[in-house]
Amino acid sequence: MKMLSFAHSRFMQLLEWKKIGIANLPGVISLLAGLLMWVTSLPGVRRVNFELFFYTHQLYVVFVVFLALHVGDFIFCFAAGGIFLFMLDRFLRFCQSRRTVSVLSARTFPCGTLELVLSKPANLHYNALGWVFLQVRELSWLQWHPFSVSSSPLDGKHHLAILIKVLGDWTQKLERHISSISEKEPETEQLLRPYSEITASVEGPYGHESPYHLTYENLILVAGGIGISPFLAILSDVLHRINDGKSCLPRNILIIWAVKTSDELPLLHTVGMDSICPTFSDSLNLEIQTYVTFDNQNLPGNKFSFFGS
Repeated sequence: MKMLSFAHSRFMQLLEWKKIGIANLPGVISLLAGLLMWVTSLPGVRRVNFELFFYTHQLYVVFVVFLALHVGDFIFCFAAGGIFLFMLDRFLRFCQSRRTVSVLSARTFPCGTLELVLSKPANLHYNALGWVFLQVRELSWLQWHPFSVSSSPLDGKHHLAILIKVLGDWTQKLERHISSISEKEPETEQLLRPYSEITASVEGPYGHESPYHLTYENLILVAGGIGISPFLAILSDVLHRINDGKSCLPRNILIIWAVKTSDELPLLHTVGMDSICPTFSDSLNLEIQTYVTFDNQNLPGNKFSFFGS
């Protein structure tokens, strides 16, 4: 009986909500929210079900609010400054992400990669090293995914391009959604107007403010798989600057690219080097070495090289 009475008293203390001092119940709620976020962050859960991990982490609001109620205003003031800056950042990002953009074109590659060309708002400025968050409302109102920009800001004033590797649930849904739209509309109509059935929003850009890749004469760019995206933007940026006679220091570029299968090699064609700068070989020494580590026939891979001059 004493043990039951002791356990009951402890349980009642946990449920007690004091107006002065430390309130126990808010602390229990905050602890449960934190534990739930921690459990879903474990690799075994996060990699198998990313959406569960993502949506569970929206409990950070519950964690912070009930933590403040648990410790009281005096102790919470020590962390209030950092939390205020975090909330201000979230508010500014929310205001920025209200802008919607049009999907001007979309195409798929045999390697399971999507290329989206998006309209660019007039006040969105980026360089070849930038990356953006992308939201597609038809798939999810909460999920924002980061992608490197694969186009140069000199490719066009009103659009930007990103490459998306189809790996998880969200990217698979996006591929199926685009494929279903392509089946409904003839290819000629797709070229005449944007994908009106996709409501996309872009937040950003983020990354380095200054294009420091233009400050070196020799560039060695090493990438694997979809990691080639920002380097395609750098290459396009350099070619545009050489063609337009703008300030551009790089004169020797070596790109080393490792891929699993040869199906990924067509990604290099997203940069039309000859169309951007037909005489680039006179000013730029470009070498692209691609290593196919494992082809479709389960045979050892090969090395392919391209020399620009």
